[in-house]
Amino acid sequence: MTRRFDLSAILQFMIPWWWGFSLALLLPVCLLWFLLSGPHTLLAGLAWLVPVPCLIVLDCLSGPERRRVPPHLAEPFLSVVLGLIAVLAPVNLVALGFFVMKLPEAFVPGAWWVTGVDLLALRMLAGTTLCCSVIAPAHELMHRRSRWVRRVARGLLLLVFSDVFYFAHGGGHHRYLGEAQDPSTARLGESYGEFFKRSWLTQWRQVRTLHPKAFRQGLGVQFLLVLLFGFAFGSLSALVWIYLSWVAVRLLEAVNYFQHYGLTAESALGHHTAWRCDGAV
Repeated sequence: MTRRFDLSAILQFMIPWWWGFSLALLLPVCLLWFLLSGPHTLLAGLAWLVPVPCLIVLDCLSGPERRRVPPHLAEPFLSVVLGLIAVLAPVNLVALGFFVMKLPEAFVPGAWWVTGVDLLALRMLAGTTLCCSVIAPAHELMHRRSRWVRRVARGLLLLVFSDVFYFAHGGGHHRYLGEAQDPSTARLGESYGEFFKRSWLTQWRQVRTLHPKAFRQGLGVQFLLVLLFGFAFGSLSALVWIYLSWVAVRLLEAVNYFQHYGLTAESALGHHTAWRCDGAV
């Protein structure tokens, strides 16, 4: 019996364990670089279309993570990475405002398609980053015990107009896992469009009913943020921010759709409650 050559095992042996956690900084750093260096030329805009697909390909080729990282080493390092991501989120938001303010200068006669490539790169890079490097870290932080850490998590969600997720995730998804009231689990045969609509409406209804004061506060803060952002960087910047946040939320719910599809309360009792994701990346 011949043994298959396993490149991923060799690479993991050569690369330190913390490279995986550090990779979480790739998207927000790339987004910041993109925003600060724009608007771009055609070639530069095309180059900025590459990072997200490359990360996906790398994830597919990396193979499973086989190492057991000592918790006493992994936890502090992960916390530092999460802290850096939390700082980069508002920094990227400000950079987004300045980037959009400069866009009208890029729409020159005969070269609008160059700016179109830039906008496509912005949608791909910023939409993915807001999902993977704002909502996802907020999800990690909101499950921690420290009150101030959970406040940071809520602050991150406010930056993508997802304050309801802070309350609906624990009070809806975890509480009613696999049941009819679970807003984050797709039913058998339910399309993504049907699931997204039901999930969105269920989350808002649950938070408005169970946490009316927090619901109103969240709406107020998010409305105020949009006004301040629009005042500082213009209405177009505010609209772009809202749109990119919508893209991020759609990506988040797509992840929920595939991760939890078809789970029921009975499967939860059997501990079949999530997909297996042991990829090194």
